[in-house]
Amino acid sequence: MSTAIPIPFGPWEPDKAAFQSGSLVDALNVAPVSGGYGPMLGFNPSSATLAAPILGASVLSDTAAATYVYAGSGDDIYVSNNGAAFSSVYHNGSALSTLFHWNFARFVGNVIAVHPQVAPVGGLIGTTMTALTGGAPTARVVGVVGNFLVMGDLIDGVDGTRRNRVRWSGFQNPNAWGTNVGTQADFNDMPDEGGTVMGIIGREFGTVFQRYSISRMTYVGPDTVFQFDTVEKKRGAISSGSIIDAGLIAAYIADDGFMIWDGTSSTPIGSQRVNEWFRSRLYSGGEEKIVGYFEPLTSTIGWAYPIDSSGILKERIIYSLTEDRWCRSDLQGAWFMSRFDVGYTLEQLNVFGNLETIPFSFDDPKLLGGRARAVGFDLNGAYGVLTGNSMAGTMLTGDWQSSPGVRSFVNAIRPQVDADVVTCAAGVRAQSLADPLAFTTDMAKVLDGRCPMRASGRYMRFRTTIGATQNWTRATGIEAYVAGEGRR
Repeated sequence: MSTAIPIPFGPWEPDKAAFQSGSLVDALNVAPVSGGYGPMLGFNPSSATLAAPILGASVLSDTAAATYVYAGSGDDIYVSNNGAAFSSVYHNGSALSTLFHWNFARFVGNVIAVHPQVAPVGGLIGTTMTALTGGAPTARVVGVVGNFLVMGDLIDGVDGTRRNRVRWSGFQNPNAWGTNVGTQADFNDMPDEGGTVMGIIGREFGTVFQRYSISRMTYVGPDTVFQFDTVEKKRGAISSGSIIDAGLIAAYIADDGFMIWDGTSSTPIGSQRVNEWFRSRLYSGGEEKIVGYFEPLTSTIGWAYPIDSSGILKERIIYSLTEDRWCRSDLQGAWFMSRFDVGYTLEQLNVFGNLETIPFSFDDPKLLGGRARAVGFDLNGAYGVLTGNSMAGTMLTGDWQSSPGVRSFVNAIRPQVDADVVTCAAGVRAQSLADPLAFTTDMAKVLDGRCPMRASGRYMRFRTTIGATQNWTRATGIEAYVAGEGRR
């Protein structure tokens, strides 16, 4: 007679030993939620599209109801107002290398864009962009700290290439540069041993990420303007795209793994959990292709990255700040980013038909947009919000043994999932953990809620797969119906 043994879905920690660890070996296209995992949503693409390559993008707003999607290509910068068709607001005139990205910042009502092969450009949000004046340096990264626009990794008009230099504009003026006590514009060379400036994030005070160090940038007023204090040595960000601004904190990828930065120190979040797995998946030399983003609505941070020479963002690794757990996704995209989804203009409501067929009321907040969501471009270049259909999700337990030294026979698995289309399979090993895994056929649920199967072995893994496009909320674990078989 078989006995029902509960096996909860633990955290996904592929770096741990798979045997009896309580961790999942895989958590694909499912999101950590309280008590288990929930659905992960795909792209909900709009009709606003751009041709490849997309080399950087950002979502900015000038008012609560006006949201602009900016995206840089090989030679142009495009903007879409509230999801309408993209139009060019800057044309470079020559193709730019796909090795580099456009970086965007919002500063005193302007959008600023930098690229290491082009003089920085800017303009009022939603309007044509032109080259900044006042001696602005060519830069690879840009940020805003208090009332100053800050650029890093420079080709400086004063003395050429300065990879470890940051330079800030005049007070609330993107067209005032140089060294000027009156405007407070100036520069600072970061520690040589810190290497290249990889990113600048900030509000009232700033954080400067270098390749091998992190420094705090504090406004102290004229004549010094900013004080710089190196607060983390021998550790920095592996690329500019790996740095995520998540409000009160930041996240980044260092040589020793995934980190959370609280403004004072770094806390590892991937050690002995996902760091080694990620290193094995990231394409060698693909660090500069990594794109990080923040999903405010679900308090998650994610990194999209290439796994082969194509450079396409084919996978994402995602961390829940609230649940302190990881998952992964194979949703591919041309770009991922943070900020807000867009609303609808009256003309754009035509896609829903007439007044009788519009699927929401006119006071629905989705008309205004502004909800904090993760957004991006799919591989077809369509801009969209990650609010599409649920993706097919898979949870795979580690190696499990019903009793020490005893083989087991499993005749059914009951998935603890509130979804209709669910299958289960067992992967068995005969005698040793070194033996190859042999999986049974994936079996669907029958009327009593169980997935019948016949699996015999000393060690087992259990795979639960939830079909795509379903409305479900939570998967917490399985029950394995087990009978002992003896020691042979």
